[in-house]
Amino acid sequence: MTSFNHPIKKRIEGTHNFYGIEVINATTQIQYVLDVAYVSSIGSDYNCRLNRQQFFSNGKQSKRLVDVLAEKCMNAIYPIHFLVTPFGEMKSIVNFVEVKQRWETSLKKLKVAYKGEFATQYFDQINQNLQNEGTFLESLKNDSLFSIFFFKIVALYEKNQIKNNVTYSFPVVPYQALSNFIGTQKITSDDKGMYINFKGEEEKKGILEITHCIDKEDFTIQKARASYRQKDNEEAIIYKITKLTERQKKYKEKIEAKEEIPKELVKKKKWFPLFKKKNLI
Repeated sequence: MTSFNHPIKKRIEGTHNFYGIEVINATTQIQYVLDVAYVSSIGSDYNCRLNRQQFFSNGKQSKRLVDVLAEKCMNAIYPIHFLVTPFGEMKSIVNFVEVKQRWETSLKKLKVAYKGEFATQYFDQINQNLQNEGTFLESLKNDSLFSIFFFKIVALYEKNQIKNNVTYSFPVVPYQALSNFIGTQKITSDDKGMYINFKGEEEKKGILEITHCIDKEDFTIQKARASYRQKDNEEAIIYKITKLTERQKKYKEKIEAKEEIPKELVKKKKWFPLFKKKNLI
């Protein structure tokens, strides 16, 4: 596959895509939209802007305090600009000062609207994460989304494009310390794209499987699927990333239009078909 020999940033720069994100376990299905734009190059790396939008729980806008508060805080912090290497590593936060200032301004209003021990603890945790750029970057790396979306292609130049004894760090417990999985990364391709597969184990604990489908032309993610389960439990947590092609076209055609909840999120559910428990076992 000689196409990989071209610098990735020369193709990915200028792309702007929307993705449906899903986290599915036996009882809950979380969905939201991720807006991803590779806006410019900075040296040999590129500036990637991410924005989270429209949080759903089991196909509906949640009214639970924890979900509502999380979305309010998310809207205050995002968009975030990352400096990302051509091989998928998050290097730094380009707009950290802007993010922190935006959060501090929003926090004043949030403290008036949301009171109580839970809200106070939630705000304190975000303040702790935003102490400096380093603590903020580490907190984001402990988010399963970033562990899946930004990944290293270590099998790129290996013989037969297979690499053994690969370490993949992943947050088994959200926003807690990363767990290391040792396994094999393999690259294959067909007419639809390039597939990067990883399967690894955490010693005596769990199994992680991740598959990315990458666009051959611009190297953006077309879709990704990850699953984690404990060795003594067949029930898995499923993570899915799906490029929303239709939404991308709407964005280009109506860039100034007021944002509305896409019909596919609340009615047709095209990008997050409901999974029954038996599908997760």
